[in-house]
Amino acid sequence: PFKQKMITNLTKTARQEAAVDSFRAAICPTTMTIADLGCSVGPNALLMASEIIDAIAQASHQLNRGPSEIQVFLNDLSGNDFNTLFSLLPEFHKLRERKLQESEQEQVHCFISGVPGSFYGRLFVSKSLHFAYSSSSLHWLSQVPQMRLQDGSEVPLNNKGKIYISHISPPSVFEAYKKQFKRDFSLFLKCRREEVVEGGHMGLIEEEKVDSFNLPWYEPSMEEVKNEITIQGLFSIKKIELFEVNLDDNSQEAPRNDHNYNPVDKSAQTMAKTVRAALESVLKSHFGEAIIEKLFERYCFLLEEYYSKNKAEVINILIVLERK
Repeated sequence: PFKQKMITNLTKTARQEAAVDSFRAAICPTTMTIADLGCSVGPNALLMASEIIDAIAQASHQLNRGPSEIQVFLNDLSGNDFNTLFSLLPEFHKLRERKLQESEQEQVHCFISGVPGSFYGRLFVSKSLHFAYSSSSLHWLSQVPQMRLQDGSEVPLNNKGKIYISHISPPSVFEAYKKQFKRDFSLFLKCRREEVVEGGHMGLIEEEKVDSFNLPWYEPSMEEVKNEITIQGLFSIKKIELFEVNLDDNSQEAPRNDHNYNPVDKSAQTMAKTVRAALESVLKSHFGEAIIEKLFERYCFLLEEYYSKNKAEVINILIVLERK
């Protein structure tokens, strides 16, 4: 989707620099292993892998040494459509071969594998990854937060009429989401520390049926992320910054002489399509397929109202971590 492509473009330099730093920290290994955590489906996953391979190949050419082989692991949940993703590989390899012929760089053999499973658990053998990155994935929680009672038992959240945190959600809902994020993110860091080699890097870039449904999605503040990384003490922060993805950037696509073109409508449609791509399967499984079209029509209408009064942008956190 458009938003993910913009995020990929905006974080390209930081991702490439972190990959090259990992390559140098490993003292220019002859083989290198990288992982995309939460790869999803579509060309963006292979685009990011290709950009990282290019950066490492260029660095190794400049140093006159480096990897002749790179292993790329594409990870996502077992329900991800890996078959569709792998169907893009022949074209990916053709483009890489063409790029190699046009450059002076030595050939770097690339091997791509799928790794199904949750990144909130161990995925790889100890100290096997030189570089790991995750884009637009870590706001997804491992589960819908539960409310813990005094006797230790857990019950569904009392978030009546909402499927996510809103300004009218009870404080207990905010606290449950925050605690779930802390548990999940700390586990993510602990697992990656076991899997990433020393000096390796990570680039981290989410009426009755309504009442019983909550999204496993939490958008932490920069301070919450920094605090959890500091508390765990497993990685040092090399870079952390906020950046905006302005959905109005697609206004240059306006057809010439189209007086009916409305950039607000276009931004709303872009965001609605992005959210639908991420949530449609989850919503279908809970509410059924019949409501989906009208649901997103209504959502797009609400976005148009919101963007007519507010800037059409999404705030993201970019983090580059180095294993201690």
